[in-house]
Amino acid sequence: MKVLYPRCGVLVVQGQRVLAWLRIQDANSPAHEEVRTCAILLAELATLSDWLAAHEVTHVAIESPKHVW
Repeated sequence: MKVLYPRCGVLVVQGQRVLAWLRIQDANSPAHEEVRTCAILLAELATLSDWLAAHEVTHVAIESPKHVW
């Protein structure tokens, strides 16, 4: 299978928390996955952003219930 996005993540909004999952698949190496959660507070979201940037994540999908927006 061809890897389309080797450095990607998913954010799932769950009430007042965000579940973040990233997956990194570099050439010829096994996939690396990590999961974190954080509160929907500016400081914690900034830390989450730094974490994704440190792993050089290029694409992120966001899933959220309709009532959050």
